[in-house]
Formats: sequence, C-alpha cells, structure tokens
Amino acid sequence: MRSATIPCPWLQLALAVIHIEENDIMSSTHFGFKTVDEKEKAKHVRGVFDSVASKYDVMNDLMSAGLHRVWKAYTVQVANLKEGDQVLDIAGGTGDLSLAFSKKSGCHRPSGSHRHQ
Repeated sequence: MRSATIPCPWLQLALAVIHIEENDIMSSTHFGFKTVDEKEKAKHVRGVFDSVASKYDVMNDLMSAGLHRVWKAYTVQVANLKEGDQVLDIAGGTGDLSLAFSKKSGCHRPSGSHRHQ
C-alpha cells in the first residue's frame, strides 16, 4: 500500500512538528534562558538558592543600597502588632521579618523560620 504524499512543503513541516510534539516524552519548562526537563527544574532552583543563601543579606544590601533594612523596619512599624498577635509571613526569605514580628508580638520563636547559616 502506498502512503499519500503531501504536495505542500509547509504542510509537511507542520505535520512533522505536530508528530514530534505528540511523541515528545520529556516535559520541558523554562529555567532562566534555558529549556530544562520539568523533573530537573527543582534541582536547578535549589542549586541557585544554595549558591546565594549565605550571601543573601549582602546581596540585598548591595542591590537596594541598604534600603531593604528600612523597608523591613517600616513594615514592622506599620503592622502595629500588639502582644499576642499572630503573623503569617508567607514569603519568609531569610526570616528577618518573622523574627522582628515575633519579638514585637511577644512570641519567642517564629515558626517556619528558615534563617540561613
């Protein structure tokens, strides 16, 4: 049995691309300017985090000219916490805000704090 030929080159290309995408077993995603296997992305993200964690505060100082410390102090001030108040810091980063909030509210240890070494 003879297969049908497709006379139009751009249609041949489109069908070939569709065929490749349907048979592609690797799910890919973006990581920076690269395309990586979805299963490997978490490892790449962790690698970046591990490489900057010890210098996170220094990087913030340099990139914000020290203003991040002012922003944090201002955040704690305008939160107007009272003794016994509870705070949920969902983007904890180094835990600086969680620590400041816990001191302000009388809690001795912020839960979920991930302060780096």
